[in-house]
Amino acid sequence: MSRVDHLTRGTVGTAPPPCVECMWWQTRPGGRPGSRERWTREAEDSFGPWGKLYAEDGRTIGQIQYGPSEVFPRALTLPAGPPSRDAVLITCAYLTDATSPWVLQSLFLAAIGESKDRGYPALEAFGYRYGPGSGFADRFLAHRTIFPVDFLRDFGFQPQRTAGRVDAAAIAAIVSGAAFGFLRYNFYPATIFMGDAGALMLGYLLAALSIQGVLKTAAAVSLVFPLVVLALPILDTSFVILKRIKHRQPIYQADRWHFHHRFAAIGYSQRRSAVHLYLWCASLSALALAIRFVPNHRHGWDTITLVVLGVFGLVALATTLTTLYVLEIIKPRHLRAVGLPVRSSEDMPQSGRAA
Repeated sequence: MSRVDHLTRGTVGTAPPPCVECMWWQTRPGGRPGSRERWTREAEDSFGPWGKLYAEDGRTIGQIQYGPSEVFPRALTLPAGPPSRDAVLITCAYLTDATSPWVLQSLFLAAIGESKDRGYPALEAFGYRYGPGSGFADRFLAHRTIFPVDFLRDFGFQPQRTAGRVDAAAIAAIVSGAAFGFLRYNFYPATIFMGDAGALMLGYLLAALSIQGVLKTAAAVSLVFPLVVLALPILDTSFVILKRIKHRQPIYQADRWHFHHRFAAIGYSQRRSAVHLYLWCASLSALALAIRFVPNHRHGWDTITLVVLGVFGLVALATTLTTLYVLEIIKPRHLRAVGLPVRSSEDMPQSGRAA
């Protein structure tokens, strides 16, 4: 007689021996495995049973493990990861009986049904295209953390990424290394200067990588992340174009209204201007990374997440507003218009020299 049971703390002892104490998916690369007991307790408290066991005549011949993607940090580092935050992730399966190929199918159907019952919009798994000569044992028998693509497709799985983010990560690493190498000779006093060809190519690569890197995340993150990452050049270009339109000048006509020109106009040195822009970029980048990687829980935003994002957001906002005020893009009259106190010119520190 066969049956399918929940995989819980109470039943994990009947799982195949390699799966009883396994913490591979729950551990980041290079990290120390945590307590299995603690992980199972927290997973059951927040999600419930975290897998299924297939038993026949009192003997377990199959197991499948799954749960909210956020409880499996290893998935964040895999080439085709990370999984969607709002999805249930099938991490692994174990099949002991080569004469029962339907066991894995039954376990997958049970996982699909339970995910739907719990209201999750998607179920995800890592797939692999096995060669035409691969047999049943190579594809299914024993421990599997990735599954045949054709097997997944039979259950309605659709590929989200065929090659993962290795290409985007590799290009980002190359661009970053090249930029840091260039910065060594471009920081004041500079010996090498970037021309329009390099600047336009760098901007294009940054824009493309910002979009490509968030294609599989939530829609809000996909929209916000590139805008935050590229906020400085977007603001710089926008203010310059609006200034030219205001003064009825062609938008393609060169002038001295870019941020670095404004810093020079108020007396900043080249080094000080560059450092100020670096700090501004760093605050915006930190906010973008927090939006992308600070985990949020599916059933609402928890307090810690909101506090962390709020801190990064306030720092980025304060840096942005301070910079715009220093550059006199935001003027005292604008602050008075929204009810903010502004010191009069007599109260402001004055500079000058004696005749």
